[in-house]
Parts: sequence; structure tokens; C-alpha cells
Amino acid sequence: MGLPSGSYGPLYPMLDYYGAQTVEIKTSPEKAYLLSSRDLQTLKESGVKLDVLWITQPNNPSGVFFDPEKLRKIVEHCHENDIYIFSDEIFFLLSDHRLGRWTPSSLSTASFSQGPFQSRIFMVDGVAKSFASGGMRLGFMLTPSDAWAQEIQSYTPVPPLSLLRAWDGLYSAFLDRSLNHMLDVSKVFNEVENYLMERRRGLSQKREQLLALLRQYGLDDGYDTPYRGGLFLLGKLSDQFEPLAKEAGLLINPGPWGRCDDMARLCFCLEDEKFQTAYERLKKFLSANFTGRN
Repeated sequence: MGLPSGSYGPLYPMLDYYGAQTVEIKTSPEKAYLLSSRDLQTLKESGVKLDVLWITQPNNPSGVFFDPEKLRKIVEHCHENDIYIFSDEIFFLLSDHRLGRWTPSSLSTASFSQGPFQSRIFMVDGVAKSFASGGMRLGFMLTPSDAWAQEIQSYTPVPPLSLLRAWDGLYSAFLDRSLNHMLDVSKVFNEVENYLMERRRGLSQKREQLLALLRQYGLDDGYDTPYRGGLFLLGKLSDQFEPLAKEAGLLINPGPWGRCDDMARLCFCLEDEKFQTAYERLKKFLSANFTGRN
């Protein structure tokens, strides 16, 4: 299993626990910890043969998407070298609102699920993040074939009917007609679209506010890209993990958590009042400890 450095922290021990032989693929903060097809080619030339490549779209912890061209090159490399792609897209719908009414489909590995590339793609998504429904534990997986789907489903217990009905109510918005024929699909679609745009706009505003503060002290991630999403970003604050906790009452994920060198993950998915309180604490901390450094 190929796993880039700069990935979601719990993945490293989780994959080890379940017996996967993981290969950490070195990435860099300058590239937002995004893997490239060149990295995969270098790995191949070193004699390492991957069975599966795990990616997140957008990247977690950097919150930056692979752009369509980089994603295409990775998919092509994996197809040509018999490598399965496991793409975790749980934050996919929470892209920066300036990318349009919906996250562009070209940013998803699912856009390659028709044609020759289909045989190598697993893609997962769900309601936990986009719809703040973590407790429902409902998601879906795109698999290379029906045989793969049946094999995976044989290990998965069927959720309670009440949850399946809630799932039908939400995802019927993306169908031509409701599964249970009891919903006005066009109305539900508009409700979901408006809900997501409101959430995305709010997250984008918090992201920009936090980035602007970090830039004042040269602590921002330095990425110039419109392809941002998720609930988090990176800042050069890993060595401030303990002082931030003790002096400001703020918790961050330090660099070692996600193999991110000196970059720390900062999450900004808070209610407006709580976010502003946290923001003011961080602002005060940076003013006291970083003024005059840059």
C-alpha cells in the first residue's frame, strides 16, 4: 500500500494494524504534500511495486485538491502499472465556494470510472463531513466491478432501516426520481445545493481569515491555488504545539501526526462565535511570540 507523507494521521497506524505493508511515499510541503506521477515513476524505478495507492481528495491535512491534470496523470500511471487507487473523497463536496455551485466533477477519481480506467479505481464518500452526520456512519464506495462490490458488501452489516431511509431522502436529490417516490426530487436538490453552498461559503471565509493572519507572520502554507477544500489547512506551527495548548488553549495536529515536517494542521470547522474566540486567541499568541521575527 502506497501512502504519501502528509496524509491523515490515523491512516499510518490503522493500515499497519490491519496487516498492510505500507510504503510511505515522500512528498513535500512546497507541493502541499500532493503526490505526482513523477513520484510514482521514481518509486517504480527504485524497484518498489505497489498493489494499491491511497490518496485523499482534497488532501488531508493540507486541504488542497489535486488539479484535474495531475489527477489524470496519477490515474494513467496506476492503470499502466496495475496499481489500484483507493481515493478517500469524504470532504469532496466541501470545496471553496468560488469553484462553482458544486465541486467540479473533474476533481474526482469517479470522473475516470467509465472506460479503461474503471478497473483500477475505488472511491469512497459519505454524509459524515459534508452534511455533519458522522454518527450515521453512512457512505458509499465506487468499485472496479460488481464482483468487488459483492465481496466488500459481504463484510459489511446492513444498516438499520431508519438510517437507510434517511440516506434515501438525502441522495435522492442526485437522482432522476426518488427511490421511494415520496420526494419532489427537484425541490430536494435545490435544498441540498443551497445548504452546501452556505456551508462552503462559511468555511471559505474562515479559511481566508485564518490564512491572512498566518501570512502576517510568514506562517501560512504558501500555496497559491484556487483548489482548496475541507475543514483544515496547514501552518508553520508544529513547534508551537505545546505553547499553543498551554498558553492559548488551542489544540492543533503537529507535524509528526501526518508526517508533515514543521507544518501543523489547523481545523476551522467551528460555530461562528467559537471560531472567532479561537481566532482572537491565536492572534494574541502570534502577536506576543512572533512580532518582529519575519
